Amino acid sequence: MTDAKVDQIYAIVAAALAGGQEAVDIHAFPFAMSDAAMAAMGGQHWLAFWTNLKQGYDLFEAARIPPPIGTCNGEYRFGPEVGTAGCVEIGYWHA
Repeated sequence: MTDAKVDQIYAIVAAALAGGQEAVDIHAFPFAMSDAAMAAMGGQHWLAFWTNLKQGYDLFEAARIPPPIGTCNGEYRFGPEVGTAGCVEIGYWHA
């Protein structure tokens, strides 16, 4: 992400907070996590972690709404799994 993009995000967040919004969730991924991009990352140290993140990335891409996010047994979980035993919700889009 370039400095110019970070500046844009900062400006959007600042405007939302100034307009009365109480919080702004940011979902950041290391790259556009297409199947092709993931395949190109084969053998990378972070591949298992990125594969876990891709589950949430794919849910967002399908619905265009951030999915519920939680931690379960040391991994991120997304969607309905967040409400299961042993999971702690850490983020959720409230429209």
